Amino acid sequence: MVQAPSFRLRALPALGALCLLSAGFVGQAHASTATAQACAAKLTPEAKTIYDRAAPSVTPTTDLAPLLKSIVPGMVFSGDVKAGTARDSAIAAAHCLRDLKSN
Repeated sequence: MVQAPSFRLRALPALGALCLLSAGFVGQAHASTATAQACAAKLTPEAKTIYDRAAPSVTPTTDLAPLLKSIVPGMVFSGDVKAGTARDSAIAAAHCLRDLKSN
């Protein structure tokens, strides 16, 4: 009688669960990115410009306030953002950028 290697068979359910769990995280990251992009599509043109400039720098550990404080003043200086609306536009962009942090 041939005995099947029991270790390999016992490992299959765990391996399958690990694959499903990993797929769930990938799907969640994709959903967060899609949510952020949908949010950004509703922004004013100025807030969208801030979002587009900041988004490539956003990671799950990014502190958005210092990031935006380092980006927005230069955008005001260059004329991409108006000084009178920069704060409100940055706050609106930050709401969408938070969705990227959850990736």
